Amino acid sequence: MPQKSSWKTKGFPNEVGSIGEKIAKQWLEEEAYRVYLFRGIMRIFANLQKTKLRMSRRRKEEYKENDRQIIQKTENSLINVFGHKYEAMKQCIIEIGELYSRLRERGERRAIGFDYIAVTDSEVVFIEVKVNRSEVKKYQNVTSSIVKEHGFQAMVLRLNIAIEVGESI
Repeated sequence: MPQKSSWKTKGFPNEVGSIGEKIAKQWLEEEAYRVYLFRGIMRIFANLQKTKLRMSRRRKEEYKENDRQIIQKTENSLINVFGHKYEAMKQCIIEIGELYSRLRERGERRAIGFDYIAVTDSEVVFIEVKVNRSEVKKYQNVTSSIVKEHGFQAMVLRLNIAIEVGESI
């Protein structure tokens, strides 16, 4: 009979969470959603804001023009993803980014975001995947309120995953 292992304290719950996220993404795609990583969309919007700021400080027109092209290309790509909801999405992401910045300034490293943004032609849904007994964190609830204020849906996708270990051979 194998000894009881301490694997639960060595990051295994994070692995189960990752498995859950992959299952959820696959299910969303099967339901005809285009699925994007929330942190990836946040990063794109942050880079867009940095490029706009950099452009405003440039002196050489050729550099400003290069920045304009980057901004236009990025905004067009985001419009292709979010359609007529692009402006609302931009404001939503900016507000979430400001919350994240305030928390970081106070030295708090909190879970505030979602796992995915799922998009169809008619809706945009922010998805947080929770596996087994995992709970939504305080600032995820705050972020969820921000999302709803901007006219989007926020959803917790709950999965129960059981992993059984067989007998040794």
